Formats: sequence, structure tokens, C-alpha cells
Amino acid sequence: MTASDGAANNGVRDSSVINGSALDGARHGYWHGCSWLLALLVALTPSAFASRIDIDQIGHLPAVGFDDSDGLPDPTVTAVATAPDGHVWVGTMRGLARFNGLRMVPVRGPDPAFDGAVRDVAVTPDGVVWVAFPDAGVWRLPPSPHGAGMRAGRWQQVDAGLPHPSARRLRWFADGAHGYRLFVTAWGGVAEWRDGRWEALALPDVLRDVDIFDVVLAPGAGSVPGGSTEYDPIHLATFGLGLWRCDAPADCVEVVPDIPGPRFFEISSLATWTEAEGGD
Repeated sequence: MTASDGAANNGVRDSSVINGSALDGARHGYWHGCSWLLALLVALTPSAFASRIDIDQIGHLPAVGFDDSDGLPDPTVTAVATAPDGHVWVGTMRGLARFNGLRMVPVRGPDPAFDGAVRDVAVTPDGVVWVAFPDAGVWRLPPSPHGAGMRAGRWQQVDAGLPHPSARRLRWFADGAHGYRLFVTAWGGVAEWRDGRWEALALPDVLRDVDIFDVVLAPGAGSVPGGSTEYDPIHLATFGLGLWRCDAPADCVEVVPDIPGPRFFEISSLATWTEAEGGD
């Protein structure tokens, strides 16, 4: 073997020693990192979390509570409605508030009624906010043309045609021809919003002296007897007289359950009412 071969071999051996040292260092760093990872995994075992996680809350959506310290006029909430722009309108026993995604903002109005109890709140698909008051009828707030989340700032009282100033419930139902149909219930009556005013529906005398709590529309489920004009039946929830179905103007019958339930004569809401065949 020549000197050059020896030098070459020595060079190769020297290179191997250097690479081996680097490899040993890399291995040491790798196992050192693994030891830290193993220690971390051991620390994050279920027993370590047991004291910080409420097992009963697993699978539940996160919830945040709001009260009068967070901007609500009153901690007793009477109505909630979501607008197309994502804002949430909240009625309370002492006024109205709007949740803008970050906080509750009290909403002031032009009438003293806005400082009192709110019966109901509805936001129709066109962005109009409707509010029912126990003694001040119905007020509406049109959306602003300046963009989502902005309001025209001019509340309008809409009482023309309202059966009674004590408004109770606001309900809107999708309608293919007009976009939606809006109803309001009140003491002794129900009205529909048509052409810029309320139009009271004809009801039998027996329902004219009771508080009507709620209304549900059943589109296309009936027709006026003896005629070809289609009439959309409605169900009415009353205080003291139970549930009624109206198949034509002033043609209403009481709906008697097969198995009487507790206090069926006092129905406060039809929000979860499920229509069966024929609307019964």
C-alpha cells in the first residue's frame, strides 16, 4: 500500500470518525427529545386532566351567560330573535337589547314602552325588526340601506288595524309569492300584516274576549267550504279555551286531544307544534 493510499485510507477513517461522532450526537439529541415527549405524554394522561375537565360537559356546546351586568336591561328574558345579518335581538322585562357578536347593547326607543316589558320580538327575512308590547301595540324598525348591522334608527308604531293594543305574539311564515306572511296575536284577535297595515282576521264571538297567545299557519291545508278560493287554516293557542283550528273566516272549532293533558285549556306557545296529516 502506498503512502497516498495510506493517506487516503487515513482520510476515509478520519471522515468516518467525524461522521460517527455527528451521528452519535444526533442520536443523543433524538433520544433526549423522545424522553421529553414521553414525559409530556405521561403528564397529559387522563388522570392529569381529571381535576380540570368536567366529564359531564364533554359533547356539549360551549355556553356563555348574559345578565344585566353584561348589557341586558333586565335578567328576565321574554323573547329572542335572530336577524339575517346575524345580530340577535333580545326582549326583557325592562326593554330591548341587541347582541352584536361581542356584547349586549341596550336599545332605546322613542316611546316609554321601550323601558318596560317586551312581549315578543321577530325579525322578518327582509331584516325588519318587530316588537310587541303589552300596552303599546307593535313597533317596527326597518333595516338601513347603508349595510348589514346598521339601522335606520327610526322606530315606527304600527297600530292601524290591530285588534287590541295589548299585543302578544309575532309570528312570520315563509310564503313563496310574497316572501313571508306576518301575524300578530292580541287580546281577542289575530291580525295579518298586509299592504302596510294590520288586517284583523274574522273570528267567532267565543274567541273575542280571550287572550290569544299564539298562532300557527298551515299553508294549503284547507279551503273555504263551497268555494274555490283556497284558505290557509290557522291554529290558535288561547288562555282558558285551549287550542282552536280555523278553516275559514269565522269558522273555528276547538281541537280536543284524544288524551287530555295537564292544563290543556291554557296553551302559551305553538313554537314546537308539529302538523300531522290534514293539519290536525
